[in-house]
Amino acid sequence: MNSSAQTISAQRRWLLLLALFPYNTVQAAPSQAVSDVVALFRQTPLVAIGEAHGLNELHTFFRTLIADPAFGRMVQDIVVEFGNAKYQAVADAFVLDRRVVTLAELRQVWRNTTQSAYNTWDAPIYEQFFRAVRAANQLRPAHQAPVRVLLGDPPIDWNAVHSMQDYAAFTDRDGFYAQTVLKQVLARHHHALLLAGAFHVLRSSPMTLRLSGTAAERIEAEQPGSLTVLIPYLGFPHTLEGASTQLLAMGSPRLLLVKDLWLGKLRAADVFTGPPEAPLQMEDQFREQSLAQVIDGLLLLGDPATFTNSPTDTALYEDPLYIAELRRRKRIFGFENDPNFGMATLLKPERSRYYK
Repeated sequence: MNSSAQTISAQRRWLLLLALFPYNTVQAAPSQAVSDVVALFRQTPLVAIGEAHGLNELHTFFRTLIADPAFGRMVQDIVVEFGNAKYQAVADAFVLDRRVVTLAELRQVWRNTTQSAYNTWDAPIYEQFFRAVRAANQLRPAHQAPVRVLLGDPPIDWNAVHSMQDYAAFTDRDGFYAQTVLKQVLARHHHALLLAGAFHVLRSSPMTLRLSGTAAERIEAEQPGSLTVLIPYLGFPHTLEGASTQLLAMGSPRLLLVKDLWLGKLRAADVFTGPPEAPLQMEDQFREQSLAQVIDGLLLLGDPATFTNSPTDTALYEDPLYIAELRRRKRIFGFENDPNFGMATLLKPERSRYYK
């Protein structure tokens, strides 16, 4: 194919993506960072990216990555934390088979996870994610298998959960996620993108997970060398201000592999403390581990001070049946009126900035 024909083909692809996406989820043509992430699948069958919950800029990157034809040629599966495995057939019908699935049916995937008493995943980026994979599959050549989304949260049936004793069978989320990857991906000699909160994909457990291990540790224990771990750069504390300035000067989006860089020598506890706007207490979580001991790469997606939150439409919670069920689940956990996890956090408008 000559260069002009290739250009026309690329233009048609992006025009079709624009027509297929109803939520402005199509981004600019793939960046070098996308190409660099795709290239990692030539080294390991699994690439994990720590998902910063609700972060618009990270999901913009996900959608651009998924839309890249090279990604579809390399990857067969995407395993997500934000989906209840009980509804795998629904996800397959929508994403894999591209059948008509009502929004009410599709919402069950992310609304009914084990975390729904804390987080309903109702932010628009999660619905957009499933639509992005479906649209990318629509564009794949007939000879190329579509990418499957595997739901990595335990298959809880909330209709059967009335107490913490009922809930207890579904608490080993890292274990279920790891077994999904081992059985549904690696046993089939597939390549997969793994999307889960950062603490689920770290190579070395923070202290809160030391006894059981992260999903990444459990996968590597059975299949050593199968995984590359990336996290988005979300900002450093004041103590690493010079490092922050140096990173931002590099431009973005960009993938930095930390092993042979000065970044790899930074203390993980300092890095995971996060920016001054939202500091976390990480000293006891990582002790003296270096960043290179817990991750393989940083994704630079811009200045974290400008990052935005994906706002949930509070009208969703005007459904009396839905809000009553969420209240019931919160009562099981005993924090219905807790200001951090209570209904007030759902019923107020979400902040626009990721960090206040």
